Amino acid sequence: MSANNTPSKRHHSPESKGNISATDRDAIGPKTPVKRRKTGTEEGSPESGTPKSPSSEKGSPKITKKALDEAEKARKNQQKQSWEAWLARGVNQWEPEQDPNYKQKIGWKVVQYTDAKRYFRFSDQEMGTLPYVTFENQNNPMRPGKSYNKLDLLRLAYRKEAALNGVEGALDGVPKDDMLKEGQRLFDARSV
Repeated sequence: MSANNTPSKRHHSPESKGNISATDRDAIGPKTPVKRRKTGTEEGSPESGTPKSPSSEKGSPKITKKALDEAEKARKNQQKQSWEAWLARGVNQWEPEQDPNYKQKIGWKVVQYTDAKRYFRFSDQEMGTLPYVTFENQNNPMRPGKSYNKLDLLRLAYRKEAALNGVEGALDGVPKDDMLKEGQRLFDARSV
């Protein structure tokens, strides 16, 4: 009992222990009705015209944003490793000794090594895949400069974007036109 001599809400009288009789149920009131589903233009109803997705059904596993992000990160990491493996193959690296007759043609637009590396964000290994012509460096005669054909740089940039985005054929031999076009689209989208 509480301080004001009224029975507490927690204390039940001994006769109320046990089962509830049928008459007590009637005194409590009717059973709570089962929840009705909404009708009308809710998502997934026939009136809305959009079918329910399989992931919204009960019991199917939910795909979370975190799981999708992790899968995307793993895919990009795998594509980056494929790109680096392609670069590491010796046949993809260009050496002046292998092609002593390489000359840039008149009218070709050329880009210097540091400018190309900075603009296209190429690594030294990526720059090593491209043919170049050396010239005398006025600032440091002991280290000659390198000039690259702009079209070769663009081709490599498009190939890199295609390879890092999983475009088929990006790492196969001679680049195909459709792969280069897709790489160009990806490169332009990234540059903007």
